[in-house]
Amino acid sequence: MRTALEQQFHSGTNTPAWPRVLSVSAGFTYAYDLSRPAGARISRMVLHGRPLTDEATVRVALSNYLAGGGDNFTVFAQAPALWSGGQDLDALEAYFRTYGPVAPPSVNRITRSAQAMESNP
Repeated sequence: MRTALEQQFHSGTNTPAWPRVLSVSAGFTYAYDLSRPAGARISRMVLHGRPLTDEATVRVALSNYLAGGGDNFTVFAQAPALWSGGQDLDALEAYFRTYGPVAPPSVNRITRSAQAMESNP
């Protein structure tokens, strides 16, 4: 998981100045610091209140585009097991029909460190 999160900042056209930040699901949070070197920017990952180790196996839902390595997220194309569901848009529409209207989350799931914000707003 850490490798995928790191690729937001240093993969192809993804840079600290113009990251392609991944949206994360409820129950998962992480913190990053852009002042740290590539590969060491993700400082904390928590899944359902428990710290997530680099060795942990997690299930990730993503579009076919990202699963194939789109936007330079090459780590997803290396996944050992893939499961395919319905079309992305169909799933999104079904979600809104069932749960809409949907409000923004009440808690920030992604935290950018204050130190990094001072040096790279």
